[in-house]
Amino acid sequence: MSKEEKKLTKTLFYEIEQTAKYFKFLIAQLFDKFEIKIPIEKYVVMEILVEEKELCQRDIAKKILRDRANTGKILASLEQENYIERFIDTKCGRLVKKIKLTKKGEDFLGEINTKLSDVKQYFECELMREERTKIIESLRKMRMFMKENVEIKI
Repeated sequence: MSKEEKKLTKTLFYEIEQTAKYFKFLIAQLFDKFEIKIPIEKYVVMEILVEEKELCQRDIAKKILRDRANTGKILASLEQENYIERFIDTKCGRLVKKIKLTKKGEDFLGEINTKLSDVKQYFECELMREERTKIIESLRKMRMFMKENVEIKI
């Protein structure tokens, strides 16, 4: 490996980190532009609950890579706004509190996604489907590798 290739700014880590920062800026700008009055963290939790239907706080914390205390604050706020509800269920033979979206939460999320749909479609079209699929699959594999090899205390 040459001296130039050893520079941090020439690594995959750097490219992913910089791209992630641009996405965060883009999302913040879009939320402002469309007057979406919810923090991105709450939006992400709600999107996860659409995909998974019912999860416990610990599972949500793992998916958003936040500790349980911060996840609890996000969930408490969403619950206070009646976007989610908690209920008792069993997991591996134990009683656990699970979380699911309420009808109000589903409707609110639908409104947000409607506002963002043209922007999402623009980015989907700009990045060819085949290329996008390869990037997503590569990042997913990398994340699974990291998940197995990086200690996260959640």
